[in-house]
Amino acid sequence: MIKNIIFDLGNVLIKYDPHPFINTYVKKDNQNKFFNIVFKSKEWEDLDRGVLDYEKAIEIFTNKLPEEKEHISRLFVNNIQDVLFVDKTNIKYLTTLKNKDYKLYILSNFHKNAFIQISKICDFDNIFDGGVISYGCHFLKPESNIYKVIIDKYKLIPNETLFIDDSFENVKAASKFNIHGIHLKSMKDLIKILNNTLNI
Repeated sequence: MIKNIIFDLGNVLIKYDPHPFINTYVKKDNQNKFFNIVFKSKEWEDLDRGVLDYEKAIEIFTNKLPEEKEHISRLFVNNIQDVLFVDKTNIKYLTTLKNKDYKLYILSNFHKNAFIQISKICDFDNIFDGGVISYGCHFLKPESNIYKVIIDKYKLIPNETLFIDDSFENVKAASKFNIHGIHLKSMKDLIKILNNTLNI
């Protein structure tokens, strides 16, 4: 019987999409370069891992793409809120799960500043029973250690735990610990899939 539900954030509860920001602010000739230099970089992963701060990231990205200095700064001054979009329907549904006595947790790769801000916006402290965010433990999904951290921290019984992520690799990694998994291909399907899985 499932008693614990672990949620990824990006593209599960919060839409993550850099393209609206890029299309709005970045010069057309630089858009692909901006996407790769910033969002697909090792530095972006280092921000998730909590080993790089925004000030240093801005410096690194600006050195690589100086003509987009203003927009690089905008992205990080706003704590990347311009690329995050809260799904109010999915967030609200968490209350339904809490009312049915499920324990709810977060397991997500996320920058520190962005997580702190999004946590306040969504009132995570009053929704979730806990969580492990990559910047705090310095591990990234699908590295095995991040799953060990959340299991040990909250003394979770894996076969009583369900993990939902938009990445198949992350779900597969959790399954090695006997955690049940849902690979969520579309945020729109979250409520339907959970209702069916949990027989709500």
